[in-house]
Amino acid sequence: MEKRVMETTGTENSLLGFGCMRFPTKDGKIDKERSAKMIDMAYKAGVTYYDVAYPYHGGEAEPVLGEILKKYDRSTFHLATKLPCWEVHSLDDAKRLFAYQLERLQVDYVDYYLLHALDINRFREMVSYGVPEYLAELKEQGKIRNLGFHNRSLQKKADINLTNYKLFSNKYIIYESNGKAREYSSSDDDLIFYGEYLNGKRNGKGKEYEVGRVIFEGEYLNGKRNGKGKEYYSNGKLKFEGEYLNGQRSGKGKEFFNNGNLLFEGEYLNGERLTGKGYDDKGNLIYDSKTSNALVKE
Repeated sequence: MEKRVMETTGTENSLLGFGCMRFPTKDGKIDKERSAKMIDMAYKAGVTYYDVAYPYHGGEAEPVLGEILKKYDRSTFHLATKLPCWEVHSLDDAKRLFAYQLERLQVDYVDYYLLHALDINRFREMVSYGVPEYLAELKEQGKIRNLGFHNRSLQKKADINLTNYKLFSNKYIIYESNGKAREYSSSDDDLIFYGEYLNGKRNGKGKEYEVGRVIFEGEYLNGKRNGKGKEYYSNGKLKFEGEYLNGQRSGKGKEFFNNGNLLFEGEYLNGERLTGKGYDDKGNLIYDSKTSNALVKE
């Protein structure tokens, strides 16, 4: 069986996993005999990753999987299950459900514990109850080895440690283990920034997004554009390329028309053109700060 090391956790898993959402059934119930044969075959073939969730098969999947796997050395396989967030209306609910899941799976810990069917509104609800902090405590105790979330719209955005987040009124930030972070709009879950973070702020290289397109890429310092960078029009064409200081164009730079022709090149200060040359949209020089006081209009 081919295996892979997960970069965000450092754990090794078989490339092929076993999902327990659709066990074979008989008379409306899980066919335990056939299911056991399937899992035994997978285990002997080298499968080490088994995924289940609280609601699968009407709640029957967890206890069936636990009964089948209990004969194997716990250290030889990785078990993933999920907290049913729609059933959580208080911190006590989360505590009760986790304890019940361990009991049903007949284990002392789970390798991967995911918040199931998570979206931004449900995420806020879990935060309001203190669920992420509680799960972090379980992780410290060794009852959870890795934390994460499950959602068809969010799961492709980042593999995260669920405790590394920050919520704001208009955005939320998810911190990755590689020193980078992703910012999302709270209103529609759209990505608005991805790049390097330090001390809770944009620091290093990154990209800003608007409606799925890049509007800026470059360097940041203390949350602001600082250093070299590029701005783009909505059609993806280059709008500005140059230097920034404290979030504004400062230093050498070039502006471009939407058709790609050069508009202005020169020096900037606090976002304003200082000295340089300007051109019309056909490329003709119409302004030179050394010889004229004419203004260039976009």
